[in-house]
Amino acid sequence: MDIQELAVNWKIKNQMKNILLASLLLCAVNLNAQHWLPVKNGVNFFPYTLFHDTIANLLYTAGSDPNYNETKSWDGLNFSTIENGVSGEVYSIVRYKDDIYFGGEIRKAYFDDNNISVSSIVRWNGNSWNDVGGGLAKSNIGQWISTMEVFNDELYVGGIFNKAGNVEANSIARWNGNSWQNVGDGLVNTEGMSGMVRCMTKFNNELYVAGSFTKAGNISTKNVAKWDGNSWHSLSNGVDLTINTMIFFNNELYVCGVKDANIMQLMKWNGTIWESVTMNGLDTSNLNVYNFNVYDFEIYENELYIGGKFHVGNDSKNIAKFDGTKWIPVTSLGVYENADFAGTVYCMSVFDSSLYLGGYFKNAEDVEVNNITRYTDKKPKASFSLSDSNLCMGHPWTTMINTSYNAPIDFEWFIPKASPNYSNMVAPIVTFPEPGEYKITFKVSNANGTDSTSQIITIHDSPENPVITIISDSVLISSYAENNQWYWNGKPLAGETNDTLIFNLDVLGYGYIYVEYADSIGCTSESSIIVSTKEIEKSERIKIFPNPFSNNLYIELFANNKITLEIFNLTGNSVLKREMTYSGFIDLTFLPCDIYCLKITGDNLYETKKIIKINK
Repeated sequence: MDIQELAVNWKIKNQMKNILLASLLLCAVNLNAQHWLPVKNGVNFFPYTLFHDTIANLLYTAGSDPNYNETKSWDGLNFSTIENGVSGEVYSIVRYKDDIYFGGEIRKAYFDDNNISVSSIVRWNGNSWNDVGGGLAKSNIGQWISTMEVFNDELYVGGIFNKAGNVEANSIARWNGNSWQNVGDGLVNTEGMSGMVRCMTKFNNELYVAGSFTKAGNISTKNVAKWDGNSWHSLSNGVDLTINTMIFFNNELYVCGVKDANIMQLMKWNGTIWESVTMNGLDTSNLNVYNFNVYDFEIYENELYIGGKFHVGNDSKNIAKFDGTKWIPVTSLGVYENADFAGTVYCMSVFDSSLYLGGYFKNAEDVEVNNITRYTDKKPKASFSLSDSNLCMGHPWTTMINTSYNAPIDFEWFIPKASPNYSNMVAPIVTFPEPGEYKITFKVSNANGTDSTSQIITIHDSPENPVITIISDSVLISSYAENNQWYWNGKPLAGETNDTLIFNLDVLGYGYIYVEYADSIGCTSESSIIVSTKEIEKSERIKIFPNPFSNNLYIELFANNKITLEIFNLTGNSVLKREMTYSGFIDLTFLPCDIYCLKITGDNLYETKKIIKINK
């Protein structure tokens, strides 16, 4: 093998390395068809909140550990941990402008070996944790944030506190990115003390706030009010419930809360009056909050869901949906900890066409999960794209990218005449043997049904290889007048896209040159390799030959010097290290043909040289 073949093989090897890495990152999925699915290996905490960041298309979660709490994001395939988490419980997560905010009973946020002290709220800017204007405070007792909402381009936070930064604020405050402001004198109870905000939601350009309070600004109201950006308004004097959660569904405000004697109740506001919401279908034999509690509402596929701690139907637990007249089980067993303990659903969110649930449970129907699960009741919709839109014989492979939605869990690809012609991987790498048209059929399925889609793609022939004409030892010309890219040692030379390459060999050093041509479609072809023959400079104290070599490399020392010789491969790994005090051959038969770096050190000596092994 000569040096041209070696250089070609080196390029091919790196191309195949990229393909191998892509294949390792794309794993096959073979889950049993079912409504409930695990979310990877779950989380080792009890999620109190789930937030779908629609900007980055990530699902954030955190929760229950009062000492150390992981903060995680989920991209649909894998969890990522945000630095080293926070100290304290997290009740709410939201994006405001470019940052992700975490609110709760948070005391510290950790990164690397350091931490910062915070007070109930902290923001993550993608690289580090940051304080939010000094956070929140409350005289005599602890403070926390229960809920956060972005409204009128400001971040509203609600909970238990009477100060935000240096501003007096009763249970609700707003942050504009630089400073805190109060919200119309806030919310107070009958004693004039700060009230408690449990939940907030937006509807028709107004912010609805609920919890436990008797006054919003200067307006008397019971436990619920709305803010229009300038002033507070009551909803027919409110409702006699300490409200845990609320949601707008079919233009009506649904709330769940605690009535007298710790009894749970569901109600709704139709815009004019408050009405009771039926609890038909739910086990109401014991409505004490320790046995029956609703922690979250969510809308999924235009249906209203509740999650919490309760029984519905015969044996289903902790998750139910409303059919307009009664609450019905989502599945026969629901979500639960084990046969003896019901567990709890604390939060829900819609992400990736599925309903995600977080809380304290280890089972979803008959599927083992770990405190987080997802549910889908829709037939999947098949869709795919290609990683490479210009497919040419010079690069005849592509990665099939699954863009299906509605939570498919089984995948099948049918590509006659291609290799492979069938795959059940999520995103297989496919090679096409010759130019022409190929039909790709993609089939997806889950427990609710199957869908498929087809697409015909064209593999284009590559243009003829460019030919390099050597004008002189510093001038080369491509046979194509335009759309060239010149390469040196496998890397593109910046700005060198004309037909003529003028170069300084003393500047470039030892290596090889070739040119790549791209036609109007984007298909490319490469020239044969032109090898630079610049001699390796001789040292007064050391000489190395032959180079390139086949099996043995001779090291000649011109003085009685003790040197250390070390050889590195292209990935930077050391493949040989040896001390020498006299001239002689080094047997390098064990090395594969490739380019290596030789490092020589000794007294007042440090040299590096490129050496090339070829196969004669």
